[in-house]
Amino acid sequence: MAEADKVKLTIDGVEVEAPRGSMVLEAALDAGIFVPHYCFHRALSVAGNCRMCMVEVWPRGRDGKPMGPPRKPSIACATEVADGMVVKTKSAMAHEARQGVLEFLLINHPLDCPVCDQAGECDLQDFSFQFGRGESRFREEKAIKGAKDFGPEVRFYGNRCINCTRCVRFTQEIAGSSDLVQVHRGGRNVIDLADGAVFDHPLSGNVVDLCPVGALVSRDFLHKSRVWHLDRTDSVCPHCSTGCNIEVHTQDEVVQRIKPRHNPHVNGYWICDRGRLGYHHVHADDRLTAARRNLGPEHEGEVSVRLSFQEAIAEAGAAIERAGERAYAIANAWLTNEELFALQTLWPTDRIGLIARPPGEEQRFYPKWGDAERNPSLPRQHERGKLYEDGATFVIEADRNPNRTGALRILGEQACSEQRLDAILSAALAGEVETLLVFSGMPDYHPPEVLTGALARVANVIVVDLFDGPLARAASLVLPGAAVFEKRGTFTNGRGRTQRIDMARPTPGQARTELEILFALGRALGRPLPSGSPKRLFELLVEQNEAFAGLRWADTHHVAPAWSPHMAAARKGLPVLASPCAGKGGSSA
Repeated sequence: MAEADKVKLTIDGVEVEAPRGSMVLEAALDAGIFVPHYCFHRALSVAGNCRMCMVEVWPRGRDGKPMGPPRKPSIACATEVADGMVVKTKSAMAHEARQGVLEFLLINHPLDCPVCDQAGECDLQDFSFQFGRGESRFREEKAIKGAKDFGPEVRFYGNRCINCTRCVRFTQEIAGSSDLVQVHRGGRNVIDLADGAVFDHPLSGNVVDLCPVGALVSRDFLHKSRVWHLDRTDSVCPHCSTGCNIEVHTQDEVVQRIKPRHNPHVNGYWICDRGRLGYHHVHADDRLTAARRNLGPEHEGEVSVRLSFQEAIAEAGAAIERAGERAYAIANAWLTNEELFALQTLWPTDRIGLIARPPGEEQRFYPKWGDAERNPSLPRQHERGKLYEDGATFVIEADRNPNRTGALRILGEQACSEQRLDAILSAALAGEVETLLVFSGMPDYHPPEVLTGALARVANVIVVDLFDGPLARAASLVLPGAAVFEKRGTFTNGRGRTQRIDMARPTPGQARTELEILFALGRALGRPLPSGSPKRLFELLVEQNEAFAGLRWADTHHVAPAWSPHMAAARKGLPVLASPCAGKGGSSA
């Protein structure tokens, strides 16, 4: 950013540099100076209605120097930064103003903390402790606003609402639906559904994350756990190729909820409801937890024999070794880059195919401007929340798989093509495949009849799956695999950005990650992998695959850069090449 696009101001005695056109609150937060606020959000337009961010802004004279203390405080969220400005966030004037604002906000607020899901991560709790009075001076009857379900994911408690309008602005400016509105005036002002609306929007759960006071809560998480009991693990949503950054919240190794994790290059502050609720398969009743050998119809009574993990690996290795060139493998687009690289290391690429969940419909969301039109004088109002060049604020990709791009870059286009899979299945139906290793483990995946029919014609079918479904029942040998939240590794999203997933809970029973299974298989076959560590295999992948050249393991956490040939050349001293996946879901930017 050019010097002309920046201004210098002083906040609490610290000289701060901020982009011209930004607000004092943004400048303070960027400088590590916290100013209490409710209604302000970086991705939403400025409303300026909670008044909690009161600060002292000293006026300047004609010479540009501060004239002295102001007569009244200003709201930091709607005060534009200026050269030479002096701001005091901790002065007696600011503190007294916040005390007054908070007292009014608490007038009708119920003492719900013992039963409220927001307790422990509630801004109203935190600021009450800092600025609140020891007891209320309000003796009149409180206003009662009641509770209602806004939709399948969101429940509203009107008594807790402070009318910050974050949720209303989100539906207008991010979701583009205008499902939520403010009705009535004064003390009866309340958030409600628009006439005829049902809040079943694909992004509806984000209003729960936005609500600072527990007025909007998740029906899925309602009364499940206290937030201070939760362990948090950074990960990536697997339910489409957007690759939204998320936090997996667990308690006693049970996934309790999914929350969005901010990444300005991928998902901003948001996730869709499919990703938010897409963790229940981890604890499904039909989850596989033990290896087994399925018995044929000639065996009466027992249909399977339970095996130890070591016995199952020994049998699988022997079957693959016997089959020689008649052994094939089918990977899936939910495997990590490290697992795909391990499979490629053990198996000839010309005998690997790929299965994936079928595509859905791409959904792009655009704003319907609300407060941004009402406050046109504030700069950059229409730019807030935009993630894509066409002005879209969020996209749910049509590809319902997290790592199809990674598979393309590692296994190649031919291995990932429908023609390769058709050729393998045709060979199986013709009796030309003796052993087939199939990696499934994709929730909501319904294998086509041609796949299950082909498995019936193969002598040795080894299936690695999460569920006791059609593929596991058609197998001769079953190995329980790991869910995404039970493994470490990386995915490459549809725009070419490689991001890390981390283990939020251990695998149940005998279940193992696919990388552990491949590592054990390599030893059983006498072709051990160079390492069983995801980090080490990623480093080897970077060394051997130009599509990942220049990336570092540390880059894949938090805000990871997208792969580009220029970045690769700069870091590796290599010539600039075109992306091997250009036009195939990859990205060279």
